[in-house]
Amino acid sequence: GLPNADRCYFSNAVNHADIDGGTLELFESHVIFRTGSGEMRIHNGGTLRIRGAQSMLETGTLEVENASIELGLGGVGIEVDTLLLDGATVTFEPSSKIVSDLTTVRGTTTIDTDFTTGVATGLTTAIVMDGPDAHLILAGDGTVSVDALFMDMVFSPNPKVTLTEFADLEITDSIGSGWDDGTIEILGEDSALFVREDAFVTSRIPIVNEAFIEVEGVFVGSGAVSGSGLFELSGVEATLGILGSTGSTLQIDGPIVLNPFSKLAIELDPQQDRSQRLIAGSEVVMGTIGAYLDAYVDPANDVVLPAGTKFGILDYPAEDDFIGLFWKDDDSGDLVDGSLLTIGLNTYRLAYHDEGFDPDNPTMVTVTVEPSTDCPADLDDDGTVDGADLAILL
Repeated sequence: GLPNADRCYFSNAVNHADIDGGTLELFESHVIFRTGSGEMRIHNGGTLRIRGAQSMLETGTLEVENASIELGLGGVGIEVDTLLLDGATVTFEPSSKIVSDLTTVRGTTTIDTDFTTGVATGLTTAIVMDGPDAHLILAGDGTVSVDALFMDMVFSPNPKVTLTEFADLEITDSIGSGWDDGTIEILGEDSALFVREDAFVTSRIPIVNEAFIEVEGVFVGSGAVSGSGLFELSGVEATLGILGSTGSTLQIDGPIVLNPFSKLAIELDPQQDRSQRLIAGSEVVMGTIGAYLDAYVDPANDVVLPAGTKFGILDYPAEDDFIGLFWKDDDSGDLVDGSLLTIGLNTYRLAYHDEGFDPDNPTMVTVTVEPSTDCPADLDDDGTVDGADLAILL
């Protein structure tokens, strides 16, 4: 071991350290390998084991291929610029961590946590799913915390992230997590996906939620979130939106809880006579103070519509499955059934149980264009008011 203030540096002529099938164990030591590229590789069943209070490894690039990392108790950890996990197993004990600017996952990699905030807690950290067989499995009962998670259809078709047992995945940063291809599965009985207050996630992928998704930041999605797990907006910055053009939908099969002052954002397109829509497969629940309804239009697509034009914005299974009322954006109280909303060039009437949009599906939240009250008289083609209309004005 080394005294707490000491550091051990090592290097070789090729600036490369290799653990091929063996074990490197650091005990109560702080080792720095940053000469040149500072590249370390663990492969062929090798093991990097770090234990003992405050033990630390610092290096530039760490590649773990068909090998394992074991981090023990007492604040031990690894600090790297780049971490590659390819068919790797990483085990965290309480208070251990890995800090990396970029973590790349290939093959099937398992991260097993034990009451810890674990991998990738650096300020610029991201996990990138890279390659057609990329599968990240989170196990144990701790939290893997990352600034961002990227699942890209160009470089890594069909990646998968699976949460098992009690494991949590936490997205923390506003740099934006893009999920364009693959699948996220939240399968453990107490596992959870957290989108924290500063995080922004866009998702075009199927998500299987059998446990819990909590959004404190922004989640904008399309497609489906299947499974019976709870989807909750929890916080004054929490926003749920629909990804894609008007006409796009997001289906969430499990219960949806919209906590006070959270926001449901839906875009209307008066020019195309269509809107985005949230499709709820179970209950939609709000409390005494509801969520804001942010129904908005792009000014480029806004036109004055005939009275009676309807937009269906939220579909739910049965009348008893919609509990609560939206909240006025001026915080003056509930948006009761029949409230008027001015959105762009039109005024709309809100209905929570509209039977007129689809007779086969009366459990729909809609907004319906109200007659214009600017001028009850119509101008003729020559710009004058005829006698009948003049009678209205008088």
